[in-house]
Amino acid sequence: MLLSLIVRSPSVPPLWLQLLKVKKDSGPLRFLSAGAGAGITSVVATYPLDLIRTRLSSGAAADKQYKGMREIFVLSIRPSTC
Repeated sequence: MLLSLIVRSPSVPPLWLQLLKVKKDSGPLRFLSAGAGAGITSVVATYPLDLIRTRLSSGAAADKQYKGMREIFVLSIRPSTC
């Protein structure tokens, strides 16, 4: 396997193309959709943590004492009673 990385014939595609089964002539739409999927996944994973961090820092300035991240998360998903 290591030898195939070092010495390969021009007719054999690179190893990463073989492992991922990506065609060399894949269109830009495929890569665009992969990038969009990665961006959406990162926002969905990090936005709740960023919201909790912001509430922790603003709560300290507004004299609100939160017990921790779990309390902020529960208060964030609970419907407000306005």
